[in-house]
Amino acid sequence: MIEIAAGAWAGELARHKGAGLIFFDFLTAIDGPNGLRVVVRLTRPDGGGAVLLATRPEGPLVPTAAGVYAGAAWHERETAEMFGIVFVGHPGLERLLLPPDFVGCPLRKDFELASRAVGPWPGGAQVGGTRRAAPAGIPVGWAGADG
Repeated sequence: MIEIAAGAWAGELARHKGAGLIFFDFLTAIDGPNGLRVVVRLTRPDGGGAVLLATRPEGPLVPTAAGVYAGAAWHERETAEMFGIVFVGHPGLERLLLPPDFVGCPLRKDFELASRAVGPWPGGAQVGGTRRAAPAGIPVGWAGADG
């Protein structure tokens, strides 16, 4: 994986496209231990090579790739919605998957999974007598989070 500064993102994508990596395979984000990263995979249509590029958003901002690869627009909409990354210069970051009144970024690690706390967690393991372990990501004190 090649790390690229956010400010050079669109220019590096254009450089790789000019080098023959004209197929835009996918774009997503990763919320890892060192923060968010946007990752893209570019390939040659003849199977002659591929590259994985990554950048760390500056704040929540990354320049759009849609001006270089038209197929990036849909992927950026999904990534913006699920991770809260703003793709600067994108032609239209309208919601794609979530309802209009949804609040939060469900694929980020800091998103609290409240639906797990509402009812019994079917994947909870028995701990001792009848006490069940709380599911991961549920703060202590929430309904159903007795562990």
